[in-house]
Formats: sequence, C-alpha cells, structure tokens
Amino acid sequence: MEVLANTHFRRAGLSLRRYVELEGVGEVDFLVEDAVVVETDGETHLEPRQVKKDRKRNNRSIAGGYLVLRYGYQDVVHNPEQMVAEVLAVLELRRNGAFDAR
Repeated sequence: MEVLANTHFRRAGLSLRRYVELEGVGEVDFLVEDAVVVETDGETHLEPRQVKKDRKRNNRSIAGGYLVLRYGYQDVVHNPEQMVAEVLAVLELRRNGAFDAR
C-alpha cells in the first residue's frame, strides 16, 4: 500500500520522504513537504490497542509542528485522486497560514 501511495504522491509532484523518524513519535510512513505526516494504515490499525497508539502518535506529531493525515486501503487503492487532492489542499492551507497560531 505504501509503494502505491508513494507512486501517487510522486506523480503529483510532491516532495516527500519515507520512513522518517520523528522525535517523540517514532517512524512515520511519509513526511510530505517537510510539513504533513501521511500514514497509510492496514487492518491492524483498526485494533483497539493500535488505535490508542496511533492517537498518541497523531497528538505528538501535531505537538511537534506537523499536520497528520491517515489513509486506509480503500483510499490508497480505490480513491487515490481524493487522497492526493486532500494532501495538496492541506499543504495549500498551510502555505496560506490557515494553521498558524492566532
């Protein structure tokens, strides 16, 4: 799934790094434009224990200054255009200051 997501992001011209280690978070699947963490979640991420772990990682990512988007199999395989469009929209909002402290 990550390979396919990587292909879609690259085709959209996004700058990204895979398997980036973030302090206090651990390894993330993608860091897009050094601003947005994108995680691609398989079925194991639906298990209660993993959901709790992922919530903590999301919170720590945001507290560290990153935005977080999560996508599952359906998104990556069957709706990649929407996934990429959302990532691009979040990046545009960030560039326009939508997530700046006010």
